[in-house]
Amino acid sequence: MMYSKIQIDYFVYTCFGGFNDEKHPTDPPVTRCLQFPGGQFPSTLLELYKFLDTLLPTRIISKGNTSLSITAGDEGEVFLAPSYCRDTRQLWVQRPPPIVGIKSQFSLVNVNYGSKDDPLRAMQISDDGSYPVKLAPYNPLSLPSSMLWTQDTKLFGDGFYKIRSYKDTRLVLDGLNENVHNGTVVGAYPAPHDRDHILWKTRGFLSES
Repeated sequence: MMYSKIQIDYFVYTCFGGFNDEKHPTDPPVTRCLQFPGGQFPSTLLELYKFLDTLLPTRIISKGNTSLSITAGDEGEVFLAPSYCRDTRQLWVQRPPPIVGIKSQFSLVNVNYGSKDDPLRAMQISDDGSYPVKLAPYNPLSLPSSMLWTQDTKLFGDGFYKIRSYKDTRLVLDGLNENVHNGTVVGAYPAPHDRDHILWKTRGFLSES
């Protein structure tokens, strides 16, 4: 997906406060800051263009509380936290498996990782029967089914939907214990209902919080 120069110029000035030699805001208001991994600013405009052309990071918000986003913890845990457009732990890429023709399945890969010393990690259901999901090293050439998800086609109010495990279709992404609060652990649970704590929606980083 390509973005126009007008879109990118608006993006740079809104989130960075200007180009290379112009000081960007250190703490912009969340309601006006575009959803880009802040704190890791591209050093040149060319790098910014390359980033926009190769990644489509999104945040995943809860219908139960649209001010909360699914967040990756430093120890591999996954939880809800207040949406903040400078927190790369809240940005995810939906990556399909490297098999031609398969589009309905995807991995949820966190944008916060990906260096030599800290490889990409993706959301994975537990193999021991516990409900909290965890982050595990992501390798598209050796992809376990426990790291694959699908999106239900049925939509609820305002376009929210269920995110379902591909390995065990009974399990849906869930704010465990029916919670949607700051710090709520995110898991995969066999919820047989349509309550707000199992309904999600993605928002792109070029949309406002």
